[in-house]
Amino acid sequence: MPAFNAGTRRRRSLVMRLAILAGVFTLAGCANTIAGLPTRDAMAIPAEQPSNYTPSDFEIEFAEPDGADQIARDALEDITDYWTEFYPEVYGKEFEPLNGRYYSIGPGDGNASECMDGPDDEVIINNAFYCSYADEIAYWRPLLERFASEYSDLQVGLVLAHELGHAIQARDAPPSDRSIVRDTQADCFAGSWARQVSDGNAAHFTFNEENLDLTLQAWAYELPDQVGTDPERRGAHGSAFDRVSAFQEGYEQGPTACRDNFSDKRIYTSAVFTESADGNTNAGDDGMGNVEYSKSLEYGQLAYNEFYQAKFDELGATWEAPPLVVGEGDTPACTDDHAVYYCSASNTVVIADDARLRDLHLNFGDYAVITTLGLAYGQAALLQLQYSMQDVRAIGAISCLIGTFSGEILQTPGSYDLSLSPGDFDEATVLLLAAKSGNSLVETGEITAFERMDQFRFGVTAAAGGSISSCGLNAPS
Repeated sequence: MPAFNAGTRRRRSLVMRLAILAGVFTLAGCANTIAGLPTRDAMAIPAEQPSNYTPSDFEIEFAEPDGADQIARDALEDITDYWTEFYPEVYGKEFEPLNGRYYSIGPGDGNASECMDGPDDEVIINNAFYCSYADEIAYWRPLLERFASEYSDLQVGLVLAHELGHAIQARDAPPSDRSIVRDTQADCFAGSWARQVSDGNAAHFTFNEENLDLTLQAWAYELPDQVGTDPERRGAHGSAFDRVSAFQEGYEQGPTACRDNFSDKRIYTSAVFTESADGNTNAGDDGMGNVEYSKSLEYGQLAYNEFYQAKFDELGATWEAPPLVVGEGDTPACTDDHAVYYCSASNTVVIADDARLRDLHLNFGDYAVITTLGLAYGQAALLQLQYSMQDVRAIGAISCLIGTFSGEILQTPGSYDLSLSPGDFDEATVLLLAAKSGNSLVETGEITAFERMDQFRFGVTAAAGGSISSCGLNAPS
């Protein structure tokens, strides 16, 4: 029974530290709000309704006349229309609507679906699922109500688009027996429907860039497996990076890519904590792979300088390694209101607010710190290659560079004397999504969270191991 896996609320504390593992520095962690970064407004951003909006009367058992159930009716009608149109193009045959029913289940209402053991079956609590046995979809009404109030109406629709994705799998050969493959493919299908909404091709929803960024944040905050979950276990859904990447893939490439790009060959960042025969572990002193803040600074500085030295050599350019300094001190001619920034006048990466970065490390994790440093070292790379920080494409390339750096370490543990532990990609993902334009932690430029994450994803999956020209950067002529 594929489930949405919202479970309990997952604003997880991203606690991770750096541990020395056989001479390689190991990073680990999970996710929470970022100290020093702006958070979204308490008032959710609603998905807008088209000017000719007419409420759907799509049939849902036990549904209430309004609220989240009406959003669900609207969404299910639009998603069904979407698959009626596109399923023949993708799979070469007509789409068969579900034979079973749709169910809205709430606490104490005495109702159950065909696939529940009874009204008190815990399988539905804080969850939504597709059940192939009865070809039905059921959801926990309070979950959809919370998603509507805390994120957007569109987020309710995407929960159901994910579950309809499992119904699509049931109508064709599923891509794998592995849960993680099936669930990320369903995320991809949800992303492909989101693009339909964005393009104005849904009868009941429309939304803007702010909705899209909020959607990615919800995907990263609420839906990933707990850090250290075995990706091979039954019910595994994937890390924040795995799930956000799958959603973006569907949004950008459409349902055919969702059909073709998900198999047992797909690389996932979700991983377990391990211990070797000699007792070394990637879980660190506290079981989460963490050491003190100062080590994350030391290893980050060394790793980025080694990375850029190698990449600049490939371009035939000269990398002038910026030291990392704590406190602005005598830094000449640099005025910046960020906690971490690159000063070109002194060629230094400056931690102007050490307390804020320590707080980030404590509450969010060491790879969040290293990703923050990566944004500053990326600025150094741009300026040394004579790009402008006003160039939007160049600003986007910084996230691609961090993805290239992280992807190389993922593919070849020990690269730049670092090795990633479970949760590191979650930390990078959530930080890049939350570091909005104008944040006071580190410069991220005037690009959306979706664009930032998309560049990071490209770096991890396509540019890793290659020249930084893959991110669109070249040596000055």
